[in-house]
Amino acid sequence: VRAAVRGAEVVVNLVGIGRERGQGFEAVHVEGAARVARLAAAAGATRHLHVSALGIAADAPSAADRTKAEGEEAVRAAFPAATLVRPSLVYGPGDHFFARFAAVAKVSPVLPVIGGGLTRFQPLHVDDASRTFRLLLERPDTAGTTLALVGPERFTFRQLLERMLDVLGLWQAVVSVPFPLAGALA
Repeated sequence: VRAAVRGAEVVVNLVGIGRERGQGFEAVHVEGAARVARLAAAAGATRHLHVSALGIAADAPSAADRTKAEGEEAVRAAFPAATLVRPSLVYGPGDHFFARFAAVAKVSPVLPVIGGGLTRFQPLHVDDASRTFRLLLERPDTAGTTLALVGPERFTFRQLLERMLDVLGLWQAVVSVPFPLAGALA
């Protein structure tokens, strides 16, 4: 990390994991984020953009979200003027969200949604996210702020899956799986 930030005026940290496989949430979201911020400050970077996630909180049900919240605190402590960005679902070529569900849809006659698929999203295309990051870094007044980054439209999870199926030209049934049944199967 020290070599990567040496001489940088701007440091952007996009590192995060959704599952612990070889690396833990604490190591990546807290210790890693703190290290990047600390070394960016030591290298003399004038701006630091730290990408976190929507829905994070110290008491969040998900360990990933709890450690992202801890990571933001660690970043703010090491680089007080860091801009913290909490994006919604970011989609685009190679994303893990739609690619995963598209793979299931291509081999299964049904696409299950847990709890009716009523969770709401405001997805944002990766190109819009990257343009926004650039604009935030160009504006000095965004230093030290925390911002939610969401797309212009709201969709339920079910609506997103139905739209994906339509784009792919697939006609699978979207079937609701009640939370208790999903928990038992998991």
